[in-house]
Amino acid sequence: MEVFQHGRLDSPLRQEIERLNALNAQMTASEDKRISLTDPDARSMATSGEGSGIVGYNVQSAVDTTLPTR
Repeated sequence: MEVFQHGRLDSPLRQEIERLNALNAQMTASEDKRISLTDPDARSMATSGEGSGIVGYNVQSAVDTTLPTR
């Protein structure tokens, strides 16, 4: 497969460049300048090691104690 075709980048390479540029724009626009490529709801969370972290969820729940129980 040729990379250049009539002075232009071949379609698969151009598509990958466009995909990466779109991800870069999305990352730059995000609040923490990070995105998850596998799960958009996941966030990078700090761990005890310096400069380390894991991608996960900060799960919170609430209970309404005013409702009658059965």
